[in-house]
Amino acid sequence: MKEIQSHTIQSVHEEQCLQVLPNDTTSYGTDDLCIVFFDLETAGLKLSHEILQISMKYGQFIFTSFIIPTHSIAPHTTKANGLSTVHKQLFQRGHEVFTMPSSVVFQKLLEYLLSLGKKCILVTHNCAFDSSRLILALQKLSPIDKFKEVVAGFSDTLETPISELMSLPCDGAHDASFDTSLLEKLTVDYLQVLEMENAGNSRRILNTYTQLNSILKLSMRKRFASFGIKEMILETFKTKGKEQTEILLKGVNNGKPQIIKTKKMVISILDYLQGLQENL
Repeated sequence: MKEIQSHTIQSVHEEQCLQVLPNDTTSYGTDDLCIVFFDLETAGLKLSHEILQISMKYGQFIFTSFIIPTHSIAPHTTKANGLSTVHKQLFQRGHEVFTMPSSVVFQKLLEYLLSLGKKCILVTHNCAFDSSRLILALQKLSPIDKFKEVVAGFSDTLETPISELMSLPCDGAHDASFDTSLLEKLTVDYLQVLEMENAGNSRRILNTYTQLNSILKLSMRKRFASFGIKEMILETFKTKGKEQTEILLKGVNNGKPQIIKTKKMVISILDYLQGLQENL
């Protein structure tokens, strides 16, 4: 994930919605997309339960807001996330919080996303839960077309080792702003470790598997290593034959080759493998 130094974002929000972290100036994304981490707190687990808090983070800029509740909150939900209501006032762990109508919050949220200057990928933990409720709320309260203009898609961290860490009890958990910052840190740390592991594995395969070096350029050997197939080629040829080896070499995905795209190169490798096998 490429780091992009944060830039000045127009101040289009009330003080209660936008927090600026002066010491957290690194944002993530590409030249065309920004990675925005987000989290919700709701009045319950059903799709019909309303959003009570939403937080999004891009670099040093955190959008966070509580929403005026329109229904009571079940005791088991209060136990889980610390949110409760008294006469339609929202409390977090016994302290009253500043709230705004949901229509105002989601309009300001769209303004925040638009102010980032490019399309966003929204990253959350348990995306099926959070994204469905976010989209439903936007459909009810804001023009969904504007949301589509600025959001390119969602990404989920649920099927990663981050899950175990996110489930650990800690002070501040189940506050959307805290959880968003925690999610960003864990995701970035995990991707950095994964990148190092993949780089190390690629080097190991490249350095220790040399049977094909005589007919492959270094760039192609690196390509095989990055796709993790180099140590599989000989075994596939021995046990499954030319046809399956050709599929492996091409890296066929949806009928299109992703690794080797020229028939001439595939034939050269298959002929070389045939010669190796005959001389064994």
